[in-house]
Amino acid sequence: PDLQGQGGGRLNLEIDPEKVKIPFQVKFDEYVDGQSYQGYTKIALRTYGTTYNEAMLDELITYEMFEAAGLPAPQVAYTGVQVNDESGKLYLVSQVLDETYLEQHFDNPDGVLFKAELGSSLSYVNDDPSSYVKSFSQETRVNEADYASLIEFSQFISQTDDATFAAELAQRFDVEAFASYLALNNLLVNLDSIAAMNNNYYLYYDDLSGKMTLLMWDGNESLGGLGGRQVTDYDLYYEGQTGMRMPGGSTQNVLFKRFMEDPGFRALYEEKLKEMYEVVFTSGAARQTLEDYTHLIRSTQAESGLVDLDTYDQAAAEVEN
Repeated sequence: PDLQGQGGGRLNLEIDPEKVKIPFQVKFDEYVDGQSYQGYTKIALRTYGTTYNEAMLDELITYEMFEAAGLPAPQVAYTGVQVNDESGKLYLVSQVLDETYLEQHFDNPDGVLFKAELGSSLSYVNDDPSSYVKSFSQETRVNEADYASLIEFSQFISQTDDATFAAELAQRFDVEAFASYLALNNLLVNLDSIAAMNNNYYLYYDDLSGKMTLLMWDGNESLGGLGGRQVTDYDLYYEGQTGMRMPGGSTQNVLFKRFMEDPGFRALYEEKLKEMYEVVFTSGAARQTLEDYTHLIRSTQAESGLVDLDTYDQAAAEVEN
């Protein structure tokens, strides 16, 4: 089938829907202009990552930890989905990053939102916007704004000298949020991110402040999912995870590389590692989130029939361990 994927791209899939849950994006305004549901014009119905873990706790826990740390993250919840005459299945219903999302998290929601594609290293190419369309898609203000802000930012992080990079990056980019983002993704072993895969992030340009902010997206490979829960040579500076890079993500991200090489920004990252460890583990928040969601499934399974409890419990145990 040719389906609309959860990230918004077209998916040409040849799979058995009885064995693999297909992700969807639902657009409420696809055929009726302006139509929305509870304020949303679209939602994502998301599933597991490459582990095919039926509990799908990775994204739930990851986003809740981002919220606990005071960082923007999509709202996400368990839901049951039934398509035509098929039996209902457990999915995640997730907010997508769009104008509504920006209104919830930014004082100025009228800037430009860019979505990174796999392998988006943020390297400066030239001043031609067409050189960037395969790496980034423009999600807001299409036909009103262009790639100029992204190109200028890429040029700055790619070509400026070390002293200027250290002195001026904070004027152009939310370095505090980025350091926290890196710390959380590392502590939660999410290699399918900007650091290891050049993937699954958005950049929001606030044209009033002149700053970029990097935003989290797609946590279904978190908690070691991309490595099949078997993460070797783990390193708090991501250096041990370089072997996890896959085709399309082989070129190291320029922003991540220079940020971690700068002594001041590296120190900020180390500070955020300690803070995020408190948020996630010392507080017990991650374990409590896991327990809350597993209890929800177990207490409603008799009525909903969305999962096989033995399969679910086994999948949840893999995440917990």
